[in-house]
Amino acid sequence: MLIAGIFSDNPVKKMELATQVFRMFPFTSPDYGWEEISSDKNIIAFNCTRCHVAEYFKKFELGDVCYNTFCKLDFPLAEQWGGQLKRTGSIAGGAEKCDFRWIVNDKTGLVSETTKDKYQEHKAILEKDLAKQ
Repeated sequence: MLIAGIFSDNPVKKMELATQVFRMFPFTSPDYGWEEISSDKNIIAFNCTRCHVAEYFKKFELGDVCYNTFCKLDFPLAEQWGGQLKRTGSIAGGAEKCDFRWIVNDKTGLVSETTKDKYQEHKAILEKDLAKQ
């Protein structure tokens, strides 16, 4: 987030830049696959469609270990970056993709009701997509 802070004072732009940087290094192709998702202005949304760490753990039937050690680190990272991470599924947990929804806090440090509503809309769409599979 230090690098992101150099380029912008806007919390949404900072979160967007920070998540773009970590998808370039170390979480880049071909070991990781990323899919951009359109979203509300306070939500940075993308899906991880391939994760070699989860694949490795799942090969040994240890997806839960991966999720509880590796994947859960994303949540405190989001808080450190001034937001919240909402995710309804993970590859390590058996989902087809990890749905990252980085919700940027407003100036009061709280997630606005509008942003919460938009997250619920995203969640409903994802759940509908998962039900079709």
